[in-house]
Amino acid sequence: MILSALFDFAKASGRRLTPGLYAWLRSRVNRYERMKRRVIRIQGACVGAGPFKGMQYPPCAIDGRPIPKLIGSYEAELHAVIEQFISEKYRVVINVGCAEGYYAVGLAYALPQTWVIGFDMAHRARLACMNLAHLNGVSDRVAVAGTCSAERLACLPIHGALIICDCEGAELEILDPAKAPGLYGSTMLVELHDCFRPGLTERLIARFGGSHRITIIDASPRKAEDYPVLAGFSPPDQLEVLDEKRILDGKPIRQQWAVMRPKAAPVEHASA
Repeated sequence: MILSALFDFAKASGRRLTPGLYAWLRSRVNRYERMKRRVIRIQGACVGAGPFKGMQYPPCAIDGRPIPKLIGSYEAELHAVIEQFISEKYRVVINVGCAEGYYAVGLAYALPQTWVIGFDMAHRARLACMNLAHLNGVSDRVAVAGTCSAERLACLPIHGALIICDCEGAELEILDPAKAPGLYGSTMLVELHDCFRPGLTERLIARFGGSHRITIIDASPRKAEDYPVLAGFSPPDQLEVLDEKRILDGKPIRQQWAVMRPKAAPVEHASA
């Protein structure tokens, strides 16, 4: 999986896969695999920090760079937000673009009374999500489906629910209150993808600015000292481990997220 991702990067950057480049790519894979095994030897195949600490996360998870999720540095900018969501005890969580289930299963793991519905277009991702749910004993509360749409959301109990959306630029089509009015009463955490659709954030804010309080969160650098498991790693390895590889066409992406909370109090969503 990692080697495939590196090959895709090489192709996107216009590099030919010469024998020398192939050998370099394989050496990067081997290096990353060694670091992953080292992390697992130290803390086990589970999340070591953050809101999902203790969740089982096997080394064969679908994600190509699992170490940030294992050590708990993944999307650390959102940890305080996720912890607040957990404290609010949503009855229903919908994860659009659930991938292997880090958020879908993580929230079911952290919220024992919560039902989670995950959507992902990729069959392999859906299978991995269900496997992760089974491994963590929450498969009875996690349902996984294929492609999401505004029409599908309209059929779900989204008013008062928490929606986490990472759908690679399809935010405007899926989060459409004209087709799914319950979105006006949903709390939403949306990974923004202006890199794919310029102006997307501005349009999303215009769409929900009247109904929601909106906060934009920017990506921030990681510090290796925040993660004791990395104490014995060399500085270059620490940088490599913490890098979440947000790159498009060979250039870094300035990642942002939108936290959108209804201004009007929705129907009570907390567990009794």
